[in-house]
Amino acid sequence: MARRIVLVDDSEDDRFLVQRALGKLKQPPDLLVFRDGLAACHYFSSVSSDDLPSLVILDVKLPVTSGFEVLEHIRCRPETHSLDVVVMSSSDEPEDIERALRLGASEYTAKAVSPEEFISSIQALVDAYLS
Repeated sequence: MARRIVLVDDSEDDRFLVQRALGKLKQPPDLLVFRDGLAACHYFSSVSSDDLPSLVILDVKLPVTSGFEVLEHIRCRPETHSLDVVVMSSSDEPEDIERALRLGASEYTAKAVSPEEFISSIQALVDAYLS
């Protein structure tokens, strides 16, 4: 597995904050960004087992293909079935949380409101999943 994070999020602000959070680390992982679910599904359909990311951070509200559909796609393929996928969403609706966990999310977390808390939450995910 590559020391890489795949971020699937259409928010420019979120992408900027993730890049900022990773840039503050001593050994930042590579970051691969997809702005819509369909592009992410294409990537996960073609990525080799040797090039799998260490962590996927996935928003549920995406254009073209939802994050739930991306998660289903990841979990149905043997090559990507066991990837760590953290759903990070602005939605705190119980049905979204339950659905994500039922579909196989490793974790569901609400996006932090302040930029500082968002950066801290990304750094905590890197510590938890890449250490």
